[in-house]
Amino acid sequence: MKAAGAPAGPLSVGPGRRSIARLRRLPGKRRGVVLEQRAIQRWELLINHQAAKAYDFLSPGFRATKSREAYAAEMNNRPVQWSKVLPYSQKCEKPTVCEVSLQIDANVNMPGVKGPVSSVGFVTETWIKTGGKWYILPNMPGAKGG
Repeated sequence: MKAAGAPAGPLSVGPGRRSIARLRRLPGKRRGVVLEQRAIQRWELLINHQAAKAYDFLSPGFRATKSREAYAAEMNNRPVQWSKVLPYSQKCEKPTVCEVSLQIDANVNMPGVKGPVSSVGFVTETWIKTGGKWYILPNMPGAKGG
């Protein structure tokens, strides 16, 4: 039996994405699933060296400061090779601003060590919702707040 208020059909992230669109309209924790999936999708593109596609997840303001080509070259040519992303936590102070923390597994070539060294790290990203869609607001090195 379906619970009252539950959306019809499975809540998957498959190719049709109809269920994701349905989640966008839901309050609370279910809405957080959409943001988490978007953050993971972006990292999966980075892991697969598809930074040109990951560029579309950047906030419109950030995209105005850096071209797709420059971003792709910067992200695809890093010395670290990301291998896996897992959700860790999410905190939303406002309905349109959230912090998403993710576990990132990586392999790094280190001088004097034979083969890559596996590492696990955590990143906390700021995501903003604008125009009905979530975008990452990247940290800008050297930027100073007002």
